[in-house]
Amino acid sequence: MAWPYILSALAGLIFTFTMAGLRAPLNVDNLRKGINFGLAVGLGLMAMTTVIHFAYLEKPLAAFLIDGGYDVIRGLSVGVILALWRK
Repeated sequence: MAWPYILSALAGLIFTFTMAGLRAPLNVDNLRKGINFGLAVGLGLMAMTTVIHFAYLEKPLAAFLIDGGYDVIRGLSVGVILALWRK
């Protein structure tokens, strides 16, 4: 079944393009701002949404730390790459 991979790739592209669209209005143009932007999105938005989902699903803390950690790393890495990207 290829659907999970296709949906994951599509969601990743939408996430990255959304962050790229926010980069200019938020003036994310250096490493420090990229780190702050990535952490705000990854920890403040994505990981907190994961907390809500995991609370209702009653999943163990270890599962949240894995999934939430992935959210933070993904937001942070996209934020840094976009901040350092030169046109």
